[in-house]
Amino acid sequence: MSAIIDIEPTHVTGSGQRYRVYHDGDVLVESCRVPLCDGARALVEKGVTGRVQMRRAGSHEIVMQGLIAVLATMTVSEGQISGPRFAKWSPHWAAEAAQ
Repeated sequence: MSAIIDIEPTHVTGSGQRYRVYHDGDVLVESCRVPLCDGARALVEKGVTGRVQMRRAGSHEIVMQGLIAVLATMTVSEGQISGPRFAKWSPHWAAEAAQ
């Protein structure tokens, strides 16, 4: 069975649109730029495995899906020349310094 996450846009920053991610009606991620990948990482932390399906809040239409373990290792990168694409994710330096 797939985990379903719902996303809702919250606000726009200099780096783009931010989203809140819900799972089973609870906030899974308060604010993120890449809700499918960030949501997958949060699901891994909760011990959820398998597939994840993402939909917009209030809709039943699945807009993206994939394997939680794979998506948790990814982010989306967009360059000056290239459009958005999946890329390898690494934690932010501030999070590493706090450990």
